[in-house]
Amino acid sequence: MRKSAVIRLGIIWTIFVSIFYASFAKAELSYTVQTRLFYKERLFVEPIWNLTPGIRRTVRIDPQHTLSVLLTELSNRTIQLETELEANNVDYAPVFVLSPNDRAKLDLGLWDFSVNVVVNAIK
Repeated sequence: MRKSAVIRLGIIWTIFVSIFYASFAKAELSYTVQTRLFYKERLFVEPIWNLTPGIRRTVRIDPQHTLSVLLTELSNRTIQLETELEANNVDYAPVFVLSPNDRAKLDLGLWDFSVNVVVNAIK
Protein backbone atom coordinates (compact mmCIF):
# COMPACT_ATOMS: atom_id res chain seq x y z
CA MET A 1 0.00 0.00 0.00
CA ARG A 2 2.77 2.40 0.86
CA LYS A 3 4.66 1.70 -2.37
CA SER A 4 1.58 2.36 -4.52
CA ALA A 5 0.97 5.67 -2.72
CA VAL A 6 4.54 6.74 -3.49
CA ILE A 7 4.08 5.75 -7.14
CA ARG A 8 0.80 7.70 -7.37
CA LEU A 9 2.43 10.71 -5.75
CA GLY A 10 5.32 10.45 -8.24
CA ILE A 11 2.90 10.32 -11.18
CA ILE A 12 0.92 13.30 -9.89
CA TRP A 13 4.14 15.25 -9.30
CA THR A 14 5.38 14.45 -12.84
CA ILE A 15 2.11 15.62 -14.38
CA PHE A 16 2.13 18.81 -12.30
CA VAL A 17 5.73 19.66 -13.21
CA SER A 18 5.17 18.99 -16.93
CA ILE A 19 2.04 21.20 -17.01
CA PHE A 20 3.84 23.95 -15.08
CA TYR A 21 6.86 23.80 -17.39
CA ALA A 22 4.69 23.78 -20.53
CA SER A 23 2.83 26.90 -19.42
CA PHE A 24 6.07 28.88 -19.06
CA ALA A 25 8.02 27.32 -21.91
CA LYS A 26 5.83 28.73 -24.68
CA ALA A 27 7.88 30.44 -27.33
CA GLU A 28 6.80 34.05 -27.38
CA LEU A 29 5.85 35.26 -30.81
CA SER A 30 7.71 38.31 -31.98
CA TYR A 31 7.12 40.53 -34.96
CA THR A 32 9.14 42.30 -37.59
CA VAL A 33 7.64 45.71 -38.23
CA GLN A 34 8.78 47.93 -41.06
CA THR A 35 7.85 51.57 -40.69
CA ARG A 36 8.38 54.10 -43.43
CA LEU A 37 8.06 57.72 -42.49
CA PHE A 38 7.56 60.10 -45.40
CA TYR A 39 7.89 63.86 -45.31
CA LYS A 40 6.30 65.73 -48.23
CA GLU A 41 6.02 62.41 -50.09
CA ARG A 42 9.77 61.72 -49.84
CA LEU A 43 11.15 58.88 -47.74
CA PHE A 44 12.38 60.43 -44.50
CA VAL A 45 13.37 57.36 -42.47
CA GLU A 46 12.72 53.61 -42.71
CA PRO A 47 13.41 51.79 -39.43
CA ILE A 48 12.79 48.04 -39.23
CA TRP A 49 11.91 46.78 -35.75
CA ASN A 50 12.03 43.32 -34.19
CA LEU A 51 9.32 43.72 -31.58
CA THR A 52 8.23 41.62 -28.65
CA PRO A 53 4.76 42.49 -27.35
CA GLY A 54 4.75 44.99 -24.49
CA ILE A 55 8.21 46.49 -25.05
CA ARG A 56 8.42 50.05 -26.43
CA ARG A 57 11.24 50.77 -28.86
CA THR A 58 12.40 54.25 -29.85
CA VAL A 59 14.65 55.66 -32.55
CA ARG A 60 15.88 59.24 -32.69
CA ILE A 61 15.74 60.32 -36.30
CA ASP A 62 17.49 63.64 -35.80
CA PRO A 63 17.62 66.18 -32.95
CA GLN A 64 14.02 67.28 -33.59
CA HIS A 65 12.29 63.98 -34.50
CA THR A 66 11.73 60.79 -32.51
CA LEU A 67 9.72 57.76 -33.60
CA SER A 68 8.68 55.05 -31.14
CA VAL A 69 6.52 51.95 -31.43
CA LEU A 70 4.74 49.67 -28.96
CA LEU A 71 3.16 46.41 -30.05
CA THR A 72 0.34 44.67 -28.17
CA GLU A 73 -1.29 41.36 -29.08
CA LEU A 74 -5.07 41.72 -29.05
CA SER A 75 -5.85 38.15 -30.09
CA ASN A 76 -4.19 35.24 -31.82
CA ARG A 77 -4.26 36.92 -35.23
CA THR A 78 -4.54 40.63 -34.41
CA ILE A 79 -2.05 43.12 -33.04
CA GLN A 80 -2.20 46.75 -32.06
CA LEU A 81 0.74 48.91 -33.01
CA GLU A 82 1.06 52.27 -31.28
CA THR A 83 3.37 54.60 -33.15
CA GLU A 84 4.43 57.88 -31.64
CA LEU A 85 6.06 60.60 -33.67
CA GLU A 86 7.51 63.57 -31.87
CA ALA A 87 8.38 66.46 -34.14
CA ASN A 88 9.21 69.96 -32.97
CA ASN A 89 7.94 69.18 -29.44
CA VAL A 90 4.51 68.08 -30.75
CA ASP A 91 3.41 64.46 -30.41
CA TYR A 92 1.26 62.53 -32.81
CA ALA A 93 0.40 58.95 -31.88
CA PRO A 94 -1.53 56.97 -34.50
CA VAL A 95 -2.64 53.47 -33.49
CA PHE A 96 -2.85 50.67 -36.06
CA VAL A 97 -4.85 47.47 -35.55
CA LEU A 98 -3.48 44.86 -37.95
CA SER A 99 -3.15 41.19 -38.67
CA PRO A 100 0.29 39.77 -39.48
CA ASN A 101 1.37 40.53 -43.06
CA ASP A 102 -1.02 43.51 -43.24
CA ARG A 103 -0.06 46.91 -44.54
CA ALA A 104 -1.37 50.26 -43.39
CA LYS A 105 -0.84 53.85 -44.37
CA LEU A 106 -1.80 56.96 -42.48
CA ASP A 107 -1.38 60.53 -43.69
CA LEU A 108 -0.45 62.98 -40.97
CA GLY A 109 -1.61 66.06 -42.84
CA LEU A 110 -0.62 68.26 -39.93
CA TRP A 111 3.08 68.21 -40.87
CA ASP A 112 3.03 66.64 -44.34
CA PHE A 113 4.13 63.37 -42.74
CA SER A 114 2.77 59.95 -43.61
CA VAL A 115 3.52 56.58 -42.02
CA ASN A 116 3.49 53.21 -43.78
CA VAL A 117 3.51 50.07 -41.63
CA VAL A 118 4.13 46.44 -42.65
CA VAL A 119 3.86 43.70 -40.00
CA ASN A 120 5.23 40.15 -40.27
CA ALA A 121 4.95 37.52 -37.53
CA ILE A 122 8.07 35.50 -36.75
CA LYS A 123 8.86 32.83 -34.17
